Amino acid sequence: MASIQILEISSTLTEEGKELSKKDLSQLEGTFDLINLNGSLTKINNSKNKDKSIKVCYVGGISGDTRTYKQMDSLEVYVLYHLLQDPYLFITNASTFGGNECSFDVGKWLKEIGVNKRHYLTQAKL
Repeated sequence: MASIQILEISSTLTEEGKELSKKDLSQLEGTFDLINLNGSLTKINNSKNKDKSIKVCYVGGISGDTRTYKQMDSLEVYVLYHLLQDPYLFITNASTFGGNECSFDVGKWLKEIGVNKRHYLTQAKL
């Protein structure tokens, strides 16, 4: 039986429009893909632990939904790409597992981009 894969979406909880410096990036904890303001991806690997979940984080989010249009496009492509790779993937707000809160309603957004609701994990029982 295949293991359950989870994709967690979060934000850096930083100010709107403020790109992260190299110093800021080096201080981020964990292993995840970061969606920059211009929509590009940066791999962050500041952890020795190999977490099995897939994590994506976008820059911004401290004062509500601050995603740029390029970040929105990149996040949509990122999610759909991972669903193509794993049709049993669950997607959730990182706060489900104690991570940074996502500043938008992930379930509503997944519905807007055409993702079947069976892929949205609303709560975890560990």
